[in-house]
Amino acid sequence: MLFQKTRLNKILFLLCIFTLTSISSLAKSDTEKKGLIRKAEKKVDSLCDAFGKHMGSNTKKALAVSMEALTLADSIGYTFGRINAKRKIADSYFISGEYEKALTYAFEGLNNVKVALANGDLDKSDKEYKSLMAKTQRSIGLIYSALDYHSLALKYYGKAEKIFLQQKNAEYALAKIYSNKAVVYIDNKEMEFAETMLLKANTIFKQQKDPNAKTSLASNYTNLSVIHQYLKNSNLRIAYLDSATQIFKKFKVYGALISTMHNQAIYSLSQHDYEGAHSALGKAEIELKVFKNKLLLSRNTFLRAKTYGLQGKVALAEKIMVDELKNARALLFTSNAEDICKSLIQLYDHQNNTENLIKYKSILLDLQANKEQYQDKKAILEEKYAKQFDEQADLFDFKENLYKKSSGIVIAIFGLLAAQLIALIILFNRKKSITLNQI
Repeated sequence: MLFQKTRLNKILFLLCIFTLTSISSLAKSDTEKKGLIRKAEKKVDSLCDAFGKHMGSNTKKALAVSMEALTLADSIGYTFGRINAKRKIADSYFISGEYEKALTYAFEGLNNVKVALANGDLDKSDKEYKSLMAKTQRSIGLIYSALDYHSLALKYYGKAEKIFLQQKNAEYALAKIYSNKAVVYIDNKEMEFAETMLLKANTIFKQQKDPNAKTSLASNYTNLSVIHQYLKNSNLRIAYLDSATQIFKKFKVYGALISTMHNQAIYSLSQHDYEGAHSALGKAEIELKVFKNKLLLSRNTFLRAKTYGLQGKVALAEKIMVDELKNARALLFTSNAEDICKSLIQLYDHQNNTENLIKYKSILLDLQANKEQYQDKKAILEEKYAKQFDEQADLFDFKENLYKKSSGIVIAIFGLLAAQLIALIILFNRKKSITLNQI
């Protein structure tokens, strides 16, 4: 009998050891799994950060690291990383001039934020997701600004600004919004508003140690040079442009550097300095071999043709512009196409070439009509995504309210049960007291 009890105790002891070992092993396995997931999440964040290193010099690399980040984020279910990667992809397509794709990814990312909130994948109190929303809205504003949809651009800049104003230490982000708004004001020839925004932004940029603040400052110098060219303040224009060029060269921001060279060429043309214009465009062409941007290349080709035309090389200018007009229309570069058309109209008007004059006036009218249709198409696309965005916001609010109501009901039920329990205790104590008294 004693032997059986001892044997049973040994078996129970071994089972306890086995159980504890299994639990420990599972806990260790779970810890290792969480460690691997966190490592993968850090990899996603690292890839998204790497985008910033490449976006000014290698658009293909910037897109590649962003796509890799999205694939990895999807594979591990990293919600924040997925949304952030989509914003980076949108920015990659934007800087390479592929605006349709850029807009699609940006809106997808914005909508994903609301879906994640509704599903509880992101914490509503988390400041990071609010910054991510604002940055995505800013990206959408940039795309609309590039497409000359100024009201939509200002709408999304306003959304982003509203979020950043509610956050601490968001001065740098706000400065970027002010800079973006200034570009819209310049396009609308509201130079006073534009200059105010740029100077306000520059005050912030000069206080920042981040190298990105320096390149942002340079971009603002470029835009200030445009303003002062419009206002015919030559000295200020040249000073701002020189400052911008030096910074862009130092930090190898090729896209902005090319745009600056285009501004130099335009200014040279206004001064009838054709050799100066060719020199600036030649330098831009060298950079475009590294920084392959179709929109900037199209602009460079047009400016080269315009320079030839002003030099009196009309046949060469005409050939280049006719070819580039086809290219610009195929790529939906509406502003470039309109500028080329206007130059051809001036050319044929000067030649008294009635046939071609009528032809290109007709094409210009067609372009302007298509631009309106394209704008309507974009507005429909924007409205479609905005509707989904609002629906997800409503869904989140509904779930949040439902949670609050459910919590209230649960609390009420617990309160009722507690009251009943207290009543039963009191009743039991009374009965016990009566019984004791009777005894």
